[in-house]
Amino acid sequence: MGLLLTSWEISLDSRTSELEKSVESLKADFSSFKDELIARIDSCEFNSQARTRNSHITHTKTPLHPLRDRMNQAVHPFPKDGEALSKLTSAEAEILLRAFQLSCDGDMEEKRLRIQEFVGMIPLPVSYDLGDFEVVDS
Repeated sequence: MGLLLTSWEISLDSRTSELEKSVESLKADFSSFKDELIARIDSCEFNSQARTRNSHITHTKTPLHPLRDRMNQAVHPFPKDGEALSKLTSAEAEILLRAFQLSCDGDMEEKRLRIQEFVGMIPLPVSYDLGDFEVVDS
């Protein structure tokens, strides 16, 4: 009988140890999940403010407020202004699109427009050289 009890105690101790390891693993997973969730929330708040500021830009030389990736990290190379955005290379555009988890499909104009919309910029009118013509508000 003593042997049976000892075997049962060993089995119970083993299962208790396995449960403790599982609980510790769950705690670590939860902590990691919590940290990632906090980073994403902080990123969303930061990007919301940056998009609001970018939506008020009325000139291509006005500095853009940079956005952050989902883990709240700065994204490089982020264009300094609308003019720089319009001159992004294909490689630079793809870095930004991937960082923001946006589609990389389409030609360069479509990629630039996707980035412009994502950062909150409204499409700016193209300025034309009207020469001697005078613009009159109607």
